Amino acid sequence: MRWPVVAIAVGCTTVAALPAFLTAALAVQIRVDLDLGVATIGALFGIYFGVGALGSPFLGRVVDRIGWPTGIRIAGSASGLVLVGMATIASNVTVIALLFIAGGLAAVIANTSANRALARSVPAERYGILFGLKHTAVPTATLLGGLAVPVFGLTIGWQWAFATGAVLAAILVASVPNEHTERRTARPDGPRPRPTTPLIGLVLLGAVAALGIAAIDSVTSFLVSYAVEEGISESSAGLLLGAASVVGLVTRLAGGFLIAG
Repeated sequence: MRWPVVAIAVGCTTVAALPAFLTAALAVQIRVDLDLGVATIGALFGIYFGVGALGSPFLGRVVDRIGWPTGIRIAGSASGLVLVGMATIASNVTVIALLFIAGGLAAVIANTSANRALARSVPAERYGILFGLKHTAVPTATLLGGLAVPVFGLTIGWQWAFATGAVLAAILVASVPNEHTERRTARPDGPRPRPTTPLIGLVLLGAVAALGIAAIDSVTSFLVSYAVEEGISESSAGLLLGAASVVGLVTRLAGGFLIAG
């Protein structure tokens, strides 16, 4: 078990999710400062996730060629630059849209690289636990976003939440091991057994996963804004998102343990 690799994989996907979910949590403050409507915020999230979906097939092949250490460095650096951009130059919807395009592509590289890192660095019998741990990244990002509302959004300004996220991205990039790590931990090449899962099963599984992710991302993207519209204070709305994120984090870990048997 290579726990440093696991930590880097989880950290990479968490950092890559921060641009979107910090924006979701701090949407009330961002909308006021930049004069953006709810529909505009929704369109920005659509751009972020849509670009990721369209870029996934191509960027997955890129990560196969460059390896997961380089992929995580690229994803972490790009996410850090997006976070810096949100903290400094995000003054209108056009700039944010461009930043979200870059952030969506970085998130794809991050997720693909993290998956490859785990698959190459841990034994197969631990996949359930480790991938469950890896998928706590999004709840962790939304938890940080929820906490950012009372800590940054209502005190020194929402821009500082993105600046802090950029620091986390820099720490992540600095912690990535050298390029030869993947070659050392990879399994030897050789004939692989034929997959036993029928194609229709994979298609159905993918469809179920897509619907589940759509539901989760929709709720997390608008929970704080909706709660504030319903009369909940901004600070309490952020803490509500944080509490919901903890539940999601725990259930993903539990799911990984259950799958692992």
